Amino acid sequence: MESIVLSAEYHCQPTERADHYHDCHQILYIAAGSATIQVNERIWQAGPGSLTVFSRYEHHRITGCSPDYRRFILDISPQIPLSGESRYRIFSLLFNRPEGFRNVLDMQENSADLQSLLTRMVEEKGQNGLLAEEMLTLQLQQLLILVCRRFPELLRSDRDPAFQTVYRIQSRFEKDLTAPVTLEQLAKELDLSVSSLSHQFKRITGTSVMGYLTSCRIAAAKKYLAGSHMPIGEIVETCGFSDASNFSRLFKKQTGCSPSAFRKTYQL
Repeated sequence: MESIVLSAEYHCQPTERADHYHDCHQILYIAAGSATIQVNERIWQAGPGSLTVFSRYEHHRITGCSPDYRRFILDISPQIPLSGESRYRIFSLLFNRPEGFRNVLDMQENSADLQSLLTRMVEEKGQNGLLAEEMLTLQLQQLLILVCRRFPELLRSDRDPAFQTVYRIQSRFEKDLTAPVTLEQLAKELDLSVSSLSHQFKRITGTSVMGYLTSCRIAAAKKYLAGSHMPIGEIVETCGFSDASNFSRLFKKQTGCSPSAFRKTYQL
């Protein structure tokens, strides 16, 4: 089974992190102490029992860590097999950002269950025993269900047809970054008006249809910039951008730096 939980770790040193990104989704659970967490332009003071969800698209920083800062960290693959609407709804907490979404959630009343579950995940990942990936996937789903039970507003109704629409679009974009696509074309294929499609997608994901596609392309470009020596011109083509100047403009708008500066900072 392909790994969904890329890493599961417990850290007891109060390390601070400047603005950074991951080519994966991430869950941070604070077991003790406190820290200041910034995601894009929003800032939270997080203490024991705080659970923070970072999508692969969100730059963030962690500062002001107290001496007793202790946390669990899960790195989660962006390539999650989302067969079935119920599974999509559970995992969509990792990457959808509807209006009112909070990255930092107060899960203190579930702290005993969460710490027990996270401890088992760390042990499972470390032992890598028989059917470890299957077990970790089930444990991750259990964790996300606990979050959704605590904050049911994060989980939309089963009868909301927009979920299937959004899922189809997101899956399409994740699988093929280079195919030319327009909002009008998508709306026609889905038998929706442009305004209806735009509204549904924004309500569930927090971004526009084409903005989501740009984020997918930027995420892929980050991976190539940091993990390869591929020329920027080739990255432009591979990730589906129309030309180098458009790519540079969009990349800087989303990340705050140029592609070359990003490569210099993050290349392995």
